[in-house]
Amino acid sequence: MNDIQRFTKITGEIDSLYHEAAFRLGQSDSVMTVLYTLLGTNGQCDISEICRLSGMRKQTLNSALRKMERDSLIYLKTSAGKSKTVFLTEEGFEAAVKSAGQLQTIEDETLKEWSQDEIDLFLRLAERFLSRFREQVEKLPKGKG
Repeated sequence: MNDIQRFTKITGEIDSLYHEAAFRLGQSDSVMTVLYTLLGTNGQCDISEICRLSGMRKQTLNSALRKMERDSLIYLKTSAGKSKTVFLTEEGFEAAVKSAGQLQTIEDETLKEWSQDEIDLFLRLAERFLSRFREQVEKLPKGKG
């Protein structure tokens, strides 16, 4: 297995663990992602910013938001122009703490096993990979679809 295959395997396994955690905590992946993002942004965030922070496609996000509205976890308000801001309800905040908050605690506990130098190195390398990968993807021709 070459280095990029190892990297892809690791990131795939991490994604699978986040899926498993969401399932065990009673949330779909997309709802967990929204709750996680909103918990990190003081319970409110523009839809476009949720897409940017989470990497979620707008169509997937809108489906999750409709479900969350039906479940009284969020409400939407139109802000500047056509943009909309998502707000956690009281019930939504409680759900976020019970699910995404628990996930954040697991992440924090995992990183406690690392030294600050290891954390800094990991983040620097991940950011460097992301930056270079983004540059290369942006060079690709635009597809149809």
